[in-house]
Amino acid sequence: MTQIEVTQFLQSLLYIVITAIVPITLPFIIKLVKVQVNKIDNQKIKELLDMAFNEVSVAVTQVTQTYVDTLKKEGKFDEVTQKIAFEKAKTLALDLISKESKEAIETLYGDLDKYIDLLIEKAVHDTKTKK
Repeated sequence: MTQIEVTQFLQSLLYIVITAIVPITLPFIIKLVKVQVNKIDNQKIKELLDMAFNEVSVAVTQVTQTYVDTLKKEGKFDEVTQKIAFEKAKTLALDLISKESKEAIETLYGDLDKYIDLLIEKAVHDTKTKK
């Protein structure tokens, strides 16, 4: 066999091997890529949700320092003022939370308001347990 024939034979063999391997390995490669994309998406969503909770915590802290603590010192913190404080924290939180975080919450949980309510309750609980 001449060198040209050997080269042509090796090329033909390579084409056969590639043709056989690609259909077998392609689904695994696609699955691996999807897993990596999901990891990236999940990390981004986690960051957005963490940012939302941080903003809610800031809002709760702000309302506690400027409204609740004063009323407690005066002995005027009751169920009515508690609801007012909750609404103040919610309004501030909704102003602070990014549009992207709001969209992520709505996509994952459906109802932004209910989710923010839960985050406020958690932030209040966390604040109480720190004291």
